[in-house]
Amino acid sequence: MLIPEKRAEFAKELMNTLDNKLDPVFVELIMQTRGHSCYDKHKQGMLGVVPDTVKNIHQFIDYLDKRWGSFPDGIVDGLKREGNVLTRRISKCHCEYVNASKDPIPKNYCNCSAGFYQSMFEEYIKKPVNVEIVTSIVSGGEKCEIKITLPPNLFEK
Repeated sequence: MLIPEKRAEFAKELMNTLDNKLDPVFVELIMQTRGHSCYDKHKQGMLGVVPDTVKNIHQFIDYLDKRWGSFPDGIVDGLKREGNVLTRRISKCHCEYVNASKDPIPKNYCNCSAGFYQSMFEEYIKKPVNVEIVTSIVSGGEKCEIKITLPPNLFEK
């Protein structure tokens, strides 16, 4: 297995190549698809077993806030809701493939996280969601900011 710095360098070079050779929409789709696979691999650690007492989106968000709030190093600011849009801000990159990078990595890489969050919320609510990476630490931002747009009528229940 590559040491973290070498993994990060490989990821940076790969993303630069993809961004230079392919349509950005296609690169975004590739990385989101990778995120769906990453979710399947890591969902137990990130999500745990959602208790049967979690019956609606409000309780699911509360559950996530409590679970993520227990992570080490204060890496999570929590989920903030405005209408049907959730925002998650993270103060430390948790991707084991790039968090050791000393140089910025193209932001398109973080669409892997978009796929991860999309899988998580779609699995729970059984409806499509849209996820956007607003800022990314590994591409030079101070924090990662992720916007998750849920169906508008989901909170009416």
